[in-house]
Formats: sequence, structure tokens, C-alpha cells
Amino acid sequence: MTPQLPTQQPLIANRYRLVRHLGNGNFGEVWRGRDTQQDVEVAVKLVAPYVTLDEVLLETQLLARLRDHDRVVTVRNVSIEPPVPFIVMDYLANGSVEVRLEAGQVSLVQAVRWTRNALAGLTHAHALGVLHRDIKPGNLLLDAEERAALSDFGIAEDTILGRLANPATYGLHAAPELLQGQGSSVQTDIFAIGCTLYRLLTGTYPFASIDDIRNGDQPANVHTLNPQIPLSLRNVVRTSLALSPDERYADARRMSEALGRCGIRNSWIRVDDPAAIDAWSAETSDGVYDLRVTRRPRVGDFELRVRLDRGARPRQVLLTHHPSQARALQARRTALVQVVEGRRPT
Repeated sequence: MTPQLPTQQPLIANRYRLVRHLGNGNFGEVWRGRDTQQDVEVAVKLVAPYVTLDEVLLETQLLARLRDHDRVVTVRNVSIEPPVPFIVMDYLANGSVEVRLEAGQVSLVQAVRWTRNALAGLTHAHALGVLHRDIKPGNLLLDAEERAALSDFGIAEDTILGRLANPATYGLHAAPELLQGQGSSVQTDIFAIGCTLYRLLTGTYPFASIDDIRNGDQPANVHTLNPQIPLSLRNVVRTSLALSPDERYADARRMSEALGRCGIRNSWIRVDDPAAIDAWSAETSDGVYDLRVTRRPRVGDFELRVRLDRGARPRQVLLTHHPSQARALQARRTALVQVVEGRRPT
């Protein structure tokens, strides 16, 4: 149900002008607005009628405790007065990671960077005894420098359990033990951020349904969905999504450190090339790589061609020949991973 705004009052609390609707969250509608007193842009969350005032106070109290960290969205003002309780937060200019994901605009480098941004905020929160309980791409907001910050802390346990059937909320990011009634923990937050990372890397949910999580089904290997993902990054995803909490990362800091060791520096982009069986391109610190897998008609095998263009310098072309398309595509995967990890294919 949409919150009803006063019809005769152009400003919220005679101060905040609503400019543009940004979306709907667990607590209600979120608007881009302007603080007319300080003349700055803000985000205004209009609290839905089904949300209790205790839930509003819980979120604002938690965010007040976390406000000293730049990877957590800062709360500027709160009102629980009728007719429309609201929360005013810093406005992050580049929207949510969810919007980027839906547009298919997330690169491998961005996926890792935004996840580490979120883990930095989560490390700060956990150190203060605060669980997030609703980590997902829609709750990662991007600032002007394209860095992610966590929002929407403090959803109550019964609120989570009551909304698990809706994938648009928390359902498909819920850890197995949470579904079994064991409650939230640092490890359920780790599982949720693992689901978020999986979605950023592949564009799909790791689990198709809550029953898949309950049944202990394993998600599809991220390698099969995104061939540029190195084994080191695949292992981070696997550990964060382990069925047993004891097998996941002990805390957010350790997961962030593991991501940092993956060495993700570059991203490949698939290229439309009718003459090739498969074609990719990557811009790196030492030039632009082009990778093509093509058939060699006169010989009958397949050719993997990796070209490094260093601008004004001569182009370096690395060629390998394989008797089958499967072998050529396997070699292509090796080349993709090597460049993503910052090593030139040999």
C-alpha cells in the first residue's frame, strides 16, 4: 500500500520537497528530494502503513550508530509523526546496484569492487553488534565515485520470516539455517552477500527457489555462466554460499581479504563478430586484448587468436591451434582468466 501524502502541503515537514520517485523498499517508497533549508539533495523514505513505529526507530537507531563509516548510508533526519512517518538519508547520486544489474551493466571488476565496499560497511556494522539482515543489490547504493554503500539495516526477525515467499525481498538470499528457524547471524549476512556477489557475476540468482536452499541444492558453477571468472573467485563464491555456517567465512573482513587476493584487475566484454565462433575484448593497463576463436577451413581445426594492441607499438598476436572446437573454447577460457588476473597468456 502506498503512503498517502498530504494533498495541501507541498513540502514534507515544511522542509523536504519530493522530486522523483526512486523505487519501493521493505519500508515503503523512496524518493529523491531536496532539503530546502540546507539546499542539498536527499533521499526520503516514506514509511508504509504496515511498518510499525518500532521498526522505524530500530532502523534509525542502528544507522545512527553506524553513521561514522563511509560505506553505510547516513541518516539525516527521522520523523514518526502522522500522517506519513519518514526517514531522510544522504542521496547517493548513481542509484542502486540492482538497477545496474537489471540493465546488464555490471563488469567483473565492478562486481568485486562493490562487494568489497559492502563488506567494508558490514565489517563496521558487525563490530558494533549490528546485523544487516537484508543484503541484496537493491540495498547497495552508489555514490558519485561509483562506490557502494549499505542501506536498509535492522529489519526485524519476524519481518524477514514473514516475507521470505517474495523473491523481491529477502527470500532467495536467505541462508539455510535462517529458513530452519535458527535466526540471523554474521554467517547469514555472509550468505546473503555471497548471493549478491553471485548475481553480480552471473546475472542470475544462485537458487531458483527457497525450496532449493532448504533442500541443500548446489548453485550452478559460476564458471559455466561466466567464463572469465578465475578459480580463485569461484572459490570465494563457494565458501560464502556453503550450506553449513561453520564452512563460510568467519567474518566480512576475511571474505573481503579473500576477494582482494583474487587479483581481479580487468574485465572481458563479449563482442559480436559473425566471423568468429566466440569473440571477446578487454582493455587493460598494457593495452587492448582481442580474443577470437575461429575455424580454419583448409586445415580442419580451430584457431585461438589473442591479439594485444599497445597503441602506437606493434601488435603482438598469440596463436594456438586445436583439433576440436571444445579444445579451442577450453583454451579461450584459460586466456580469459589469465588476462583477468593480470597475466598475459602464453
